[in-house]
Amino acid sequence: MLSKLWAVFNVPSLPLLWRPSLGLPKGTGSFSGVWACREIWTRSRRGLLCCSASQRGQPVTPASPGPRPPAAGALHRRCGLAEGGWAGLGGGLRELGSGTKSAWEASMAWQGLATEFLQVPAVTRTYTAACILTTAAVQLELLSPFQLYFNPHLVFRKFQVWRLITSFLFFGPLGFSFFFNMLFVFRYCRMLEEGSFRGRTADFVFMFLFGGLLMTLLGLLGSLFFLGQALTAMLVYVWSRRSPGVRVNFFGLLTFQAPFLPWALMGFSMLLGNSILVDLLGIAVGHVYYFLEDVFPNQPGGKRLLLTPSFL
Repeated sequence: MLSKLWAVFNVPSLPLLWRPSLGLPKGTGSFSGVWACREIWTRSRRGLLCCSASQRGQPVTPASPGPRPPAAGALHRRCGLAEGGWAGLGGGLRELGSGTKSAWEASMAWQGLATEFLQVPAVTRTYTAACILTTAAVQLELLSPFQLYFNPHLVFRKFQVWRLITSFLFFGPLGFSFFFNMLFVFRYCRMLEEGSFRGRTADFVFMFLFGGLLMTLLGLLGSLFFLGQALTAMLVYVWSRRSPGVRVNFFGLLTFQAPFLPWALMGFSMLLGNSILVDLLGIAVGHVYYFLEDVFPNQPGGKRLLLTPSFL
Protein backbone atom coordinates (compact mmCIF):
# COMPACT_ATOMS: atom_id res chain seq x y z
CA MET A 1 0.00 0.00 0.00
CA LEU A 2 2.74 2.41 0.96
CA SER A 3 4.80 1.58 -2.11
CA LYS A 4 1.82 2.48 -4.32
CA LEU A 5 1.42 5.75 -2.47
CA TRP A 6 5.09 6.62 -3.00
CA ALA A 7 4.71 5.81 -6.70
CA VAL A 8 1.77 8.20 -6.97
CA PHE A 9 3.73 11.06 -5.51
CA ASN A 10 6.88 10.11 -7.43
CA VAL A 11 8.81 9.59 -4.18
CA PRO A 12 11.52 6.90 -3.83
CA SER A 13 10.40 3.78 -2.08
CA LEU A 14 10.83 3.24 1.64
CA PRO A 15 14.10 1.25 1.46
CA LEU A 16 15.70 3.94 -0.70
CA LEU A 17 14.87 6.60 1.84
CA TRP A 18 16.83 4.68 4.40
CA ARG A 19 19.93 4.17 2.23
CA PRO A 20 23.01 6.28 3.02
CA SER A 21 23.63 6.50 -0.73
CA LEU A 22 21.10 9.34 -0.93
CA GLY A 23 23.76 11.67 0.34
CA LEU A 24 22.08 12.44 3.64
CA PRO A 25 24.16 14.34 6.16
CA LYS A 26 25.69 12.37 8.90
CA GLY A 27 23.34 11.85 11.76
CA THR A 28 20.18 11.94 9.69
CA GLY A 29 20.10 8.18 9.16
CA SER A 30 16.94 6.15 9.00
CA PHE A 31 15.11 8.47 11.38
CA SER A 32 15.00 11.16 8.68
CA GLY A 33 13.71 8.67 6.15
CA VAL A 34 10.92 7.58 8.47
CA TRP A 35 10.06 11.22 9.15
CA ALA A 36 9.89 11.95 5.40
CA CYS A 37 7.56 8.99 4.87
CA ARG A 38 5.45 10.11 7.79
CA GLU A 39 5.27 13.63 6.37
CA ILE A 40 4.13 12.35 2.99
CA TRP A 41 1.55 10.06 4.56
CA THR A 42 0.20 12.83 6.82
CA ARG A 43 -0.10 15.29 3.94
CA SER A 44 -1.76 12.74 1.70
CA ARG A 45 -4.33 12.11 4.42
CA ARG A 46 -5.01 15.85 4.49
CA GLY A 47 -5.55 15.90 0.74
CA LEU A 48 -2.44 17.96 0.01
CA LEU A 49 -0.31 17.11 -2.99
CA CYS A 50 2.98 17.94 -1.38
CA CYS A 51 6.21 16.57 -2.69
CA SER A 52 9.21 15.59 -0.59
CA ALA A 53 12.39 17.57 -0.60
CA SER A 54 14.21 14.48 -1.81
CA GLN A 55 12.29 14.71 -5.11
CA ARG A 56 14.15 17.86 -6.04
CA GLY A 57 17.49 16.30 -5.23
CA GLN A 58 17.78 18.10 -1.88
CA PRO A 59 18.76 16.21 1.27
CA VAL A 60 16.14 15.58 3.88
CA THR A 61 16.91 17.56 6.98
CA PRO A 62 16.69 15.98 10.39
CA ALA A 63 13.36 16.15 12.08
CA SER A 64 12.93 18.61 14.86
CA PRO A 65 10.97 17.64 17.93
CA GLY A 66 7.25 17.95 17.32
CA PRO A 67 7.27 18.56 13.52
CA ARG A 68 4.65 21.01 12.36
CA PRO A 69 3.15 21.22 8.90
CA PRO A 70 4.47 23.99 6.67
CA ALA A 71 2.63 27.27 6.43
CA ALA A 72 -0.07 27.73 3.82
CA GLY A 73 2.16 30.01 1.74
CA ALA A 74 4.96 27.46 1.68
CA LEU A 75 2.55 24.72 0.66
CA HIS A 76 1.24 26.91 -2.08
CA ARG A 77 4.77 27.58 -3.37
CA ARG A 78 5.81 23.92 -3.16
CA CYS A 79 2.59 22.25 -4.35
CA GLY A 80 0.62 24.93 -6.18
CA LEU A 81 -2.36 24.29 -3.89
CA ALA A 82 -3.17 26.10 -0.67
CA GLU A 83 -3.92 24.13 2.45
CA GLY A 84 -7.57 23.17 2.59
CA GLY A 85 -7.97 23.22 -1.20
CA TRP A 86 -9.05 19.59 -1.40
CA ALA A 87 -11.38 20.09 1.53
CA GLY A 88 -13.02 22.98 -0.33
CA LEU A 89 -13.27 20.85 -3.44
CA GLY A 90 -14.90 18.10 -1.42
CA GLY A 91 -17.41 20.56 0.02
CA GLY A 92 -18.18 21.87 -3.45
CA LEU A 93 -18.72 18.33 -4.72
CA ARG A 94 -21.05 17.60 -1.80
CA GLU A 95 -23.05 20.76 -2.53
CA LEU A 96 -23.19 19.85 -6.21
CA GLY A 97 -24.40 16.38 -5.33
CA SER A 98 -27.06 17.80 -3.00
CA GLY A 99 -28.25 20.24 -5.69
CA THR A 100 -28.34 17.47 -8.28
CA LYS A 101 -30.38 15.28 -5.95
CA SER A 102 -32.86 18.09 -5.27
CA ALA A 103 -33.21 18.79 -9.00
CA TRP A 104 -33.71 15.07 -9.65
CA GLU A 105 -36.40 14.82 -6.97
CA ALA A 106 -38.17 17.91 -8.35
CA SER A 107 -38.00 16.45 -11.87
CA MET A 108 -39.46 13.14 -10.69
CA ALA A 109 -42.26 14.92 -8.81
CA TRP A 110 -43.09 16.98 -11.89
CA GLN A 111 -43.09 13.88 -14.10
CA GLY A 112 -45.38 12.10 -11.64
CA LEU A 113 -47.77 15.04 -11.60
CA ALA A 114 -47.75 15.26 -15.40
CA THR A 115 -48.38 11.52 -15.70
CA GLU A 116 -51.30 11.71 -13.26
CA PHE A 117 -52.76 14.69 -15.12
CA LEU A 118 -52.52 12.92 -18.49
CA GLN A 119 -54.50 10.01 -17.06
CA VAL A 120 -57.50 12.32 -16.52
CA PRO A 121 -60.13 11.99 -19.30
CA ALA A 122 -59.73 14.42 -22.18
CA VAL A 123 -62.78 16.67 -21.65
CA THR A 124 -62.22 17.04 -17.91
CA ARG A 125 -58.52 17.70 -18.44
CA THR A 126 -59.13 20.33 -21.11
CA TYR A 127 -61.87 22.21 -19.29
CA THR A 128 -60.08 22.24 -15.92
CA ALA A 129 -56.80 23.38 -17.48
CA ALA A 130 -58.59 26.15 -19.41
CA CYS A 131 -60.25 27.43 -16.22
CA ILE A 132 -56.98 27.43 -14.27
CA LEU A 133 -55.00 29.12 -17.06
CA THR A 134 -57.67 31.79 -17.54
CA THR A 135 -57.76 32.61 -13.84
CA ALA A 136 -53.95 32.66 -13.69
CA ALA A 137 -53.82 35.07 -16.64
CA VAL A 138 -56.21 37.42 -14.86
CA GLN A 139 -54.25 37.11 -11.63
CA LEU A 140 -51.03 38.00 -13.47
CA GLU A 141 -52.84 40.93 -15.14
CA LEU A 142 -52.30 39.50 -18.60
CA LEU A 143 -56.06 39.60 -19.09
CA SER A 144 -58.84 41.64 -17.57
CA PRO A 145 -62.24 40.29 -16.46
CA PHE A 146 -63.74 42.98 -18.67
CA GLN A 147 -62.32 41.10 -21.66
CA LEU A 148 -63.97 37.84 -20.57
CA TYR A 149 -67.49 38.51 -19.30
CA PHE A 150 -70.60 37.80 -21.34
CA ASN A 151 -71.97 40.91 -23.07
CA PRO A 152 -74.53 40.38 -25.86
CA HIS A 153 -73.86 43.79 -27.37
CA LEU A 154 -70.13 43.13 -27.68
CA VAL A 155 -70.72 39.60 -28.93
CA PHE A 156 -73.25 40.38 -31.68
CA ARG A 157 -72.30 43.97 -32.53
CA LYS A 158 -68.54 43.96 -32.04
CA PHE A 159 -68.12 40.28 -32.95
CA GLN A 160 -66.19 39.48 -29.76
CA VAL A 161 -67.36 35.89 -29.98
CA TRP A 162 -64.71 34.58 -27.55
CA ARG A 163 -66.90 35.92 -24.74
CA LEU A 164 -69.31 33.04 -25.39
CA ILE A 165 -66.52 30.71 -24.15
CA THR A 166 -64.54 32.78 -21.66
CA SER A 167 -67.64 33.51 -19.58
CA PHE A 168 -67.57 29.82 -18.62
CA LEU A 169 -63.85 29.77 -17.79
CA PHE A 170 -63.44 32.51 -15.19
CA PHE A 171 -64.45 31.74 -11.59
CA GLY A 172 -63.23 34.91 -9.95
CA PRO A 173 -59.88 35.77 -8.35
CA LEU A 174 -57.79 33.22 -6.51
CA GLY A 175 -59.37 32.41 -3.19
CA PHE A 176 -61.48 29.89 -1.35
CA SER A 177 -64.40 30.27 -3.76
CA PHE A 178 -62.17 29.56 -6.76
CA PHE A 179 -60.63 26.40 -5.26
CA PHE A 180 -64.07 25.27 -4.08
CA ASN A 181 -65.46 25.51 -7.62
CA MET A 182 -62.38 23.88 -9.18
CA LEU A 183 -62.67 20.97 -6.77
CA PHE A 184 -66.26 20.26 -7.77
CA VAL A 185 -65.65 20.87 -11.47
CA PHE A 186 -62.75 18.43 -11.56
CA ARG A 187 -64.37 15.80 -9.34
CA TYR A 188 -67.85 15.57 -10.84
CA CYS A 189 -66.85 16.26 -14.41
CA ARG A 190 -64.37 13.39 -14.16
CA MET A 191 -66.89 11.09 -12.48
CA LEU A 192 -69.38 11.73 -15.26
CA GLU A 193 -66.82 11.20 -18.01
CA GLU A 194 -65.49 8.00 -16.45
CA GLY A 195 -68.97 6.81 -15.48
CA SER A 196 -72.09 7.25 -17.57
CA PHE A 197 -70.13 8.86 -20.44
CA ARG A 198 -67.32 6.29 -20.58
CA GLY A 199 -66.44 5.72 -24.23
CA ARG A 200 -68.89 8.47 -25.25
CA THR A 201 -66.68 11.53 -25.44
CA ALA A 202 -68.72 13.06 -28.26
CA ASP A 203 -71.92 12.80 -26.20
CA PHE A 204 -70.18 14.44 -23.26
CA VAL A 205 -68.97 17.32 -25.42
CA PHE A 206 -72.50 17.70 -26.78
CA MET A 207 -73.85 17.95 -23.22
CA PHE A 208 -71.41 20.85 -22.64
CA LEU A 209 -72.57 22.55 -25.85
CA PHE A 210 -76.26 22.05 -25.07
CA GLY A 211 -75.90 23.30 -21.50
CA GLY A 212 -73.74 26.26 -22.53
CA LEU A 213 -76.17 27.36 -25.24
CA LEU A 214 -79.20 27.13 -22.96
CA MET A 215 -77.42 28.97 -20.14
CA THR A 216 -76.36 31.73 -22.51
CA LEU A 217 -79.94 32.24 -23.70
CA LEU A 218 -81.31 32.25 -20.16
CA GLY A 219 -78.43 34.45 -19.00
CA LEU A 220 -79.69 37.19 -21.29
CA LEU A 221 -82.80 37.42 -19.14
CA GLY A 222 -80.95 37.55 -15.85
CA SER A 223 -78.03 39.75 -16.90
CA LEU A 224 -75.50 37.15 -15.81
CA PHE A 225 -71.91 37.89 -16.77
CA PHE A 226 -70.04 34.71 -15.78
CA LEU A 227 -71.63 31.29 -16.16
CA GLY A 228 -68.92 28.88 -15.02
CA GLN A 229 -70.59 28.30 -11.66
CA ALA A 230 -73.86 27.49 -13.42
CA LEU A 231 -72.07 24.90 -15.56
CA THR A 232 -70.63 23.35 -12.40
CA ALA A 233 -74.11 23.11 -10.88
CA MET A 234 -75.37 21.41 -14.05
CA LEU A 235 -72.59 18.79 -13.92
CA VAL A 236 -73.28 18.07 -10.25
CA TYR A 237 -77.03 17.82 -10.88
CA VAL A 238 -76.72 15.36 -13.77
CA TRP A 239 -74.28 13.18 -11.81
CA SER A 240 -76.50 13.21 -8.71
CA ARG A 241 -79.60 12.14 -10.66
CA ARG A 242 -77.70 9.33 -12.34
CA SER A 243 -76.26 8.13 -9.01
CA PRO A 244 -79.31 8.20 -6.69
CA GLY A 245 -78.05 5.42 -4.41
CA VAL A 246 -74.69 7.03 -3.62
CA ARG A 247 -74.28 8.55 -0.16
CA VAL A 248 -72.30 11.79 -0.13
CA ASN A 249 -70.23 13.07 2.79
CA PHE A 250 -70.37 16.85 2.57
CA PHE A 251 -67.05 18.11 4.01
CA GLY A 252 -67.39 15.69 6.91
CA LEU A 253 -70.38 17.65 8.25
CA LEU A 254 -73.40 16.05 6.60
CA THR A 255 -74.14 12.73 4.95
CA PHE A 256 -77.05 12.43 2.52
CA GLN A 257 -78.12 10.85 -0.73
CA ALA A 258 -76.59 12.17 -3.96
CA PRO A 259 -79.78 13.88 -5.30
CA PHE A 260 -79.58 16.39 -2.42
CA LEU A 261 -76.04 17.47 -3.31
CA PRO A 262 -76.93 20.30 -5.76
CA TRP A 263 -79.15 21.94 -3.14
CA ALA A 264 -76.48 21.61 -0.48
CA LEU A 265 -74.00 23.29 -2.84
CA MET A 266 -76.45 26.10 -3.49
CA GLY A 267 -76.84 26.68 0.25
CA PHE A 268 -73.09 26.65 0.76
CA SER A 269 -72.63 29.08 -2.13
CA MET A 270 -75.14 31.39 -0.49
CA LEU A 271 -73.09 31.24 2.74
CA LEU A 272 -70.05 32.34 0.72
CA GLY A 273 -71.95 35.43 -0.41
CA ASN A 274 -72.59 34.32 -3.99
CA SER A 275 -75.84 34.79 -5.83
CA ILE A 276 -78.01 31.68 -5.84
CA LEU A 277 -79.43 32.72 -9.20
CA VAL A 278 -76.42 31.22 -10.98
CA ASP A 279 -76.83 27.91 -9.11
CA LEU A 280 -80.54 27.83 -9.83
CA LEU A 281 -79.79 28.39 -13.51
CA GLY A 282 -77.36 25.46 -13.54
CA ILE A 283 -79.82 23.18 -11.72
CA ALA A 284 -82.61 24.13 -14.16
CA VAL A 285 -80.48 23.45 -17.24
CA GLY A 286 -79.20 20.21 -15.71
CA HIS A 287 -82.77 19.05 -15.10
CA VAL A 288 -83.78 19.85 -18.68
CA TYR A 289 -80.87 17.78 -20.00
CA TYR A 290 -81.58 14.92 -17.60
CA PHE A 291 -85.27 14.85 -18.53
CA LEU A 292 -84.65 14.90 -22.28
CA GLU A 293 -81.83 12.35 -22.12
CA ASP A 294 -82.85 9.92 -19.37
CA VAL A 295 -86.57 10.35 -18.57
CA PHE A 296 -88.50 11.18 -21.72
CA PRO A 297 -86.96 8.47 -23.97
CA ASN A 298 -88.16 5.84 -21.45
CA GLN A 299 -91.74 7.11 -21.40
CA PRO A 300 -94.45 5.45 -23.55
CA GLY A 301 -94.19 7.00 -26.98
CA GLY A 302 -91.05 8.89 -26.00
CA LYS A 303 -87.85 9.02 -27.94
CA ARG A 304 -84.43 10.49 -27.60
CA LEU A 305 -84.45 14.10 -28.70
CA LEU A 306 -80.84 15.08 -28.01
CA LEU A 307 -78.87 13.46 -30.82
CA THR A 308 -75.16 14.08 -30.94
CA PRO A 309 -74.13 15.69 -34.27
CA SER A 310 -72.05 13.48 -36.51
CA PHE A 311 -69.19 16.01 -36.73
CA LEU A 312 -68.46 15.44 -33.04
